[in-house]
Amino acid sequence: PSALSRVPLKTRTTIPGRFVGREEEQTQLRGLSGDIVLWGQPGVGKTALLERMSEDEWGYFLVDDDRETIANTVRRLDPIRIILDDAHFKIDLISQLRQLREEIGAKFNIVATCWPARVKDIRGHLGTSVTLEIPLLSRDEIAEVVGSAGLKGTEELIQAIIDQAQGRAGLATTLAWLCISGQSIEVARGDALLAD
Repeated sequence: PSALSRVPLKTRTTIPGRFVGREEEQTQLRGLSGDIVLWGQPGVGKTALLERMSEDEWGYFLVDDDRETIANTVRRLDPIRIILDDAHFKIDLISQLRQLREEIGAKFNIVATCWPARVKDIRGHLGTSVTLEIPLLSRDEIAEVVGSAGLKGTEELIQAIIDQAQGRAGLATTLAWLCISGQSIEVARGDALLAD
């Protein structure tokens, strides 16, 4: 099995649909070189953005932590970038990737995602000053996310999702999916948000 994938390991629900916003961030990412720290609030869409970028062969997600499997996969695929999603939970993998890169003479860059409170720590472990913040989406963009998810609901339900998501596309998608799955009442009351 491969240690690298175009598709990340996910714990959140994803719904196929039109990708909303993030054109500016995609352009910025394509213009950056070297190791990068990509940061933003939980649920803002960091993983979805990088998954979209990976569709265009921009990078691979690290989906295994076995050193030998990673080394063999790097030798086979010769990736341009390796994405370490939620790096703040996997600090030791940053050091392993840096060491592996040096040991086998690989040329890949590391893209580490993290939450705002851990940016400085991840930058220190990665040894880079290149960072990019993924900001919250506007209310109109969150409404597009909900529509793209295929949710057909009352205006009040849509507004409740927009209010609860607070600019976070991943959270809006999760709440929309819960409604589609028959949990509209829990979403409208805010119970689903508390559970998520």
